[in-house]
Amino acid sequence: MRALPAWARRVWRLAGRLAGEAGARLFLVGGGVRDALLGRDVKDLDLAIEGPAARLARELARALRARAIRHDRFGTATLSLAGGRRVDVARTRRESYPHPAALPRVEPAGILADLARRDFTIHALAVQYRPRRPPLWLDPHGGLDDLRRRRLRALHPQSFFDDPTRALRALRYSLRLGFGIERRTAAWMKVALHGGAFEALSGDRLRRELVLLFEECGVSRGLAALGRQGLLQLFDTSLEARIAEIVRAAAAAERAAAVAGLYGGSEAWKLALACLGSFSSAARRRQWVARLHPDASAAALWLRGPTRARRLAARLDRARARLPSRVVALCRTYTPGEQVLAFALAPPGPARRSLRCYWTHWMRIRPDVRGEDLLRAGVPQGRAIAVGLAAALRAKLDGRARTKRAQLAAALAAARRRP
Repeated sequence: MRALPAWARRVWRLAGRLAGEAGARLFLVGGGVRDALLGRDVKDLDLAIEGPAARLARELARALRARAIRHDRFGTATLSLAGGRRVDVARTRRESYPHPAALPRVEPAGILADLARRDFTIHALAVQYRPRRPPLWLDPHGGLDDLRRRRLRALHPQSFFDDPTRALRALRYSLRLGFGIERRTAAWMKVALHGGAFEALSGDRLRRELVLLFEECGVSRGLAALGRQGLLQLFDTSLEARIAEIVRAAAAAERAAAVAGLYGGSEAWKLALACLGSFSSAARRRQWVARLHPDASAAALWLRGPTRARRLAARLDRARARLPSRVVALCRTYTPGEQVLAFALAPPGPARRSLRCYWTHWMRIRPDVRGEDLLRAGVPQGRAIAVGLAAALRAKLDGRARTKRAQLAAALAAARRRP
């Protein structure tokens, strides 16, 4: 395949030679085919083998000097190459699902059965390796036409009952590739949602897909996509009517998190659920915690964050709270996540300005006076030192003491006033 980058062509030819020596047929399938045809960077290759896949994976890993991880349940292996590249090697197989959202039962099968188990038609393409002859294309489900039309289409109406996580993957692929979701496919997603398929999905699998969605697509784009497809009902049936409000808050939360250096990468899903929780009931939020098993800080943010964030925003809006020293003292009684939520839920105005100043400047200010300065000035060791240093910081923050001498005077006055 000429569209493949040089590293992938090398792997493809080497795997083809090894497959031929083993009497097996080798196919290139999945996202590597899709990305090559779209002219996108190919970082992963999916190789499907009609034959001894485990043996070929071992030989390929040895030839490439790659680290291999086996997944015996599905008869697959993952080879990790330099530069973060990856090669998945799998025996062609058929899958069946004993009930909705179950992990599939697998059995060896030919390439056509393997393609029929895929999530979307654009991944149900295969290119067969043929030495000294042009590769043979297999497109039994019209995936090439869907690539041209830039659309995601599921293979059959049962697809989202079999694996509800495909609905979340559809959003991720749609946003990544700029593809639309075909009308019938969108309808099948909703049928599975209302048919209870997602209730049968384990919290761990749902959490993994949410992590991937928001890590790749961002908080506001991910939530907007969930809203467009009616999938906010996974969390609360009342949220769909407030999607515009939720997305605005999420966009503000993303901006705040970027300034504060929080909730990047795989942590983004926690902020997304905190934004949703700000428009949902406490009872619902408790259900999310019970199902998704977040870490303790995320659970606290979902459960108590919305109430505390609104309280912080209201307090920062009051005129007497706008002095830098008062903003700093107030913000330090709230967690960073609650501060981010407060920014998201506050209207444009004093609260947002104060929080932005706190993150970008005020929170890093320290007094020029040190404890030893107070000790040398005759302040006794103990609580009086802390009182004096706090007074020096307040004076510096509020612009009343720009020099060390002035801060020392403020510190000594406070320390000596202490009974």
